[in-house]
Amino acid sequence: MAHTLTSKSLILFDLDGPLLDVSEKYYRVYVDLLEGRGALPVSKEEYWESKRHCVPDETILGLSGIKGCFDEYRNLFRARIESTDYASYDTVWPGIAPMLQRLGQHVGLVLVTLRRSREILIWELEKLKLHKMFAYVLSSAGSGSSSERAAIKVALTNQVLSARNASTWFVGDTETDILAGQRLGSRTVAVTFGIRSAERLTPLKPDRTVDTPNELVRWSETCLD
Repeated sequence: MAHTLTSKSLILFDLDGPLLDVSEKYYRVYVDLLEGRGALPVSKEEYWESKRHCVPDETILGLSGIKGCFDEYRNLFRARIESTDYASYDTVWPGIAPMLQRLGQHVGLVLVTLRRSREILIWELEKLKLHKMFAYVLSSAGSGSSSERAAIKVALTNQVLSARNASTWFVGDTETDILAGQRLGSRTVAVTFGIRSAERLTPLKPDRTVDTPNELVRWSETCLD
């Protein structure tokens, strides 16, 4: 059974990046979609750093020797990225599960994610033993600009919050998360070990920046002081 929100303190978490390492999943989909096309994938390190710095997928495909089929690639990528076959590559960052367990005993925890398939989301949370950590698991498909995606996260959160909590944080690894937290009146934690680099997130002026999972765990301990 999920925890109930009995505390005035609340922490909102994005899933992919802050809590899960999704780099292998992304890379596997990319490599598998190149198979049979006579393409040479770039290394995982180059691929992931390109993603973190917002290099367009079309450019990454060009580096791999593929041109002229970006729309097909994008549609196939979206179809596969949330399938159970590829979601199985996601892993929980070291120290994150114990962190959530400790936090959940003292503050309300809410997961806010733009996963399209809620069924696969719940399946994955159960598989990773994270499903009991949160008072609410909020999800919705989301597309468009960072601002438009942030609006979706704000609307999701407002469905379960009748009033602003006294001490609220929003923890995320994208522009969308920082903007959503700021619009909610929350303090924000920018996670720079996910799918965005520090260079992408720092200009948004988050309240805190953490560069490793260990730093996120150490930050969480300050929430219990």
